[in-house]
Amino acid sequence: MKLLVPTKKQFLGWTMLNRVGYIAAVVGTPVALIQLSLWSLDAYRWLQPGPLILTAEDKLVIDQNPTRLEIDSVSIEKYDSQRDMVVFTLRNPSTVTAKNVRVDFYNHKNEKSQYSKGLRYIDSGSGIDIPAGQTRSYRVAYKDEYERFFNPTDPGEQLLKVSKHINAKNPFELQNIVCGNASTCSFNSNGNSTVVNIKYGSIFGQKYGLLTQFYNTFLDGVVNKS
Repeated sequence: MKLLVPTKKQFLGWTMLNRVGYIAAVVGTPVALIQLSLWSLDAYRWLQPGPLILTAEDKLVIDQNPTRLEIDSVSIEKYDSQRDMVVFTLRNPSTVTAKNVRVDFYNHKNEKSQYSKGLRYIDSGSGIDIPAGQTRSYRVAYKDEYERFFNPTDPGEQLLKVSKHINAKNPFELQNIVCGNASTCSFNSNGNSTVVNIKYGSIFGQKYGLLTQFYNTFLDGVVNKS
């Protein structure tokens, strides 16, 4: 302690500058520690999740502003002159932002796709926000990769269409896609679904999980035209 707290004789033997410096250090150290403690407390409070006990007013605001996501569309789009791509789009119809949205795709055998990594319009590996009323699109896979992975029972068959609806609005849509203007044409097709696992949060601190799907139609066998 003799090295930290000088004796009266040592203190009086110091120069005036040394005395002032020592007094400032003695007074300033506790103040700095108090300020550091207060800053640490503020940081701790900021990092904590929302209150576990919500007031009636809090519950009313959350109830009146639910955070929801829905499929906006799914389509086969031209990527470049040689490749097509399956594109999946989410919409946020809510009045509030959906936070940290993460999307994963699974085939009907419950196998998780790795193809979309690095292909998304906005990489959502760590999550992205979707503001109220807006959409975000994801590149699921190149079409040839999609045909192999998302049709595991018969990989390689041509993907004819993808849709968020299980029933076609146009009963002749597949006929037009496969046969074109052929006067006589016959073919078979089969369908399955792609499972979409969506995880996101709300501005109020809630966390949500949404399991949904969209539908695929693949060619089954050869096309007979004449």
